[in-house]
Amino acid sequence: MRSIKFVFTFALAVVSLLFLTGSSIVPQFIRIGVCDVAFGDTSSSSVLTDGQLGPQVGMCFVPHAATVLEVDVRADGGTPNIILGGEIGGTVSNLVSSALATAASGARACSNVGGTLGLDGLTTCSATLQNTALAQGTYIQAVSGAAGGVAKWMTAHVIYTY
Repeated sequence: MRSIKFVFTFALAVVSLLFLTGSSIVPQFIRIGVCDVAFGDTSSSSVLTDGQLGPQVGMCFVPHAATVLEVDVRADGGTPNIILGGEIGGTVSNLVSSALATAASGARACSNVGGTLGLDGLTTCSATLQNTALAQGTYIQAVSGAAGGVAKWMTAHVIYTY
């Protein structure tokens, strides 16, 4: 039996930054949110299908205006890929300009605007992130993907500030 598990997680981290203004130090805060979505089931004998990777609407709700910093993906094998989008008012804007595939054997891969080092400090991201401004009330959704016939499980994470 094929099963799809969607893990809807909204994580909030508050990162404190200090900015120097003249001779005084003024604390500023950046709020970070994460939309985590998962596909498949590692305990299943069935591999992921393309249909499980999209379209899947309304997977994660972003309750405030936000800016996407990074999209990352992992899987338990193969190199499945996915396009995630932001949907508001019936209009979907893809967050990546091309499908984001995992690295070899399902290892972590990421996308950011500059193709720079990812938020994990280890992975160099592709420079395919686009449409980074999310309006309040945006839903993150799986637009499409290619499972590749190996992975039984895949996760995607949209990390944003607000």
